[in-house]
Amino acid sequence: MFIAAILCVVISAHHKLPEKFVWMTSEALTRASKPGKLTLLKYKVLRWPGPWRWFKSGKTIVQIDARFLAVSNSVPFAVDDLIPCYTNAQGVRAWVVLPDELVRLKQQSKTQPGVDLRDAMRITTIDGGQAQIASMTTIPGSGGAFCGSVVDVLPRVIHGSFTLLIGATSTETNSSPNSATGSLVTNICFASQAIVPNGGALVVASPTDVQTSRTNYWLIISSTAVDGMGKPIAPKK
Repeated sequence: MFIAAILCVVISAHHKLPEKFVWMTSEALTRASKPGKLTLLKYKVLRWPGPWRWFKSGKTIVQIDARFLAVSNSVPFAVDDLIPCYTNAQGVRAWVVLPDELVRLKQQSKTQPGVDLRDAMRITTIDGGQAQIASMTTIPGSGGAFCGSVVDVLPRVIHGSFTLLIGATSTETNSSPNSATGSLVTNICFASQAIVPNGGALVVASPTDVQTSRTNYWLIISSTAVDGMGKPIAPKK
């Protein structure tokens, strides 16, 4: 009874919330995303037939959407100035936006001239389930190398929102006449941890340099709790 009481206290305790947004290195993201031995054992057991399958079925289903945009520097495509902006040492900018702001950005991306949708991807996972979505093409003359968009994400439900561990990269072939065949240009690359509201999004933009580039690159990653039919719901707290 004593052990059961201790377990109840531990399980029901309110853990300290992580920071709303943190830039990470790729190495730190790998360490944070890597499951421990007990977690790996749990996943292995959950694949076996048996009554413990209820644990997986009771997990919150999470729908992840990722949209890569190419935006002309002359286009006034921007996040509301009242929303805090997080900028890293390379000049990459990030915002955590609420559902209403996400709707506005999506609508603007569809109707605003000079905003080009490069990739739109979706994947469904569960609370605590790692996932990867990608849209890749083979580079001509490269011997099988690929370019495109890749997003690695690990969502966890926390107090009705999501803590998202995210690593994302978008590349394309270099269109410069002097570039070598099969050479790549990285449009955006980052790793981070963010607390994102249900139905909201993490919005990330490449550094702005109007003197040397005519295009900015944006990534919008939204997370929404859904039921078995894909209908949005409130996540379990």
